Amino acid sequence: MIIQRSELFAIEIPAGANGEIKIQDQPLLREQFMVGLETYGSNTIAVSPVTPTPVATYAQLQQCSLKLYYIDPNKTGPGAIGYFINYLPLVELKPINDGDPFTWERMKFDNLKIQWDKCTIVLSSAAASAFSINFNVYYVSGRVEPAMIGEATGTTSVADADLFKQIWAKLLRLEEFISKLFPQQKK
Repeated sequence: MIIQRSELFAIEIPAGANGEIKIQDQPLLREQFMVGLETYGSNTIAVSPVTPTPVATYAQLQQCSLKLYYIDPNKTGPGAIGYFINYLPLVELKPINDGDPFTWERMKFDNLKIQWDKCTIVLSSAAASAFSINFNVYYVSGRVEPAMIGEATGTTSVADADLFKQIWAKLLRLEEFISKLFPQQKK
C-alpha cells in the first residue's frame, strides 16, 4: 500500500463493558477518504501511544468487531449513507506478525468517507479488564486545493472535488499495483 497520510487513534474499553461501544468523533479524519485501516495487539504495542490504557490482547481483539458508517461513493439519495460494513472482526485488521495470528495482507478500502461518531465497536462478551483498541487509518486527504481541482477538472465545484479525490486515490492504487507487476531492479 502506498501511504499518503495516516492517523492513529484509540478507543478505551472499560472493564465490564459489553455490547456496542460508540467511537468518538475524529476531527482530523473528517472529510477524508479512508483507503486502509489496521489495529494492533498487545504483543506489538504494550501501551497505547495516545491513551495510558493497555492495548487489547489477541484474545480481547477476538471478542470485538467493527461497524462502519459511511457515505457510499457509488450511490446517491437516502440509501447512500449507512452501515455498509457490519461486524468486521478486528482480528481481520491485524497485519503484524507479533507471535499472534495475523492477516497476510492489509485490508484496503475504496475511498470511504467514514462518519466516525456513528461507528461502533461491538463486544461479544463483557470485558474482564480495561483495554484500548488502537486504529491506524490510512487516508487520502479530502482537502484538495481549489486550484488543483480546477486544473484537473476545469471547475471548482464540490461534486467535482469529491470525484477528483476518488480518481486520485484510484490512481495511487493503480501505481501500487503496477509496481508489484513490474518491480524495479535494484542497481
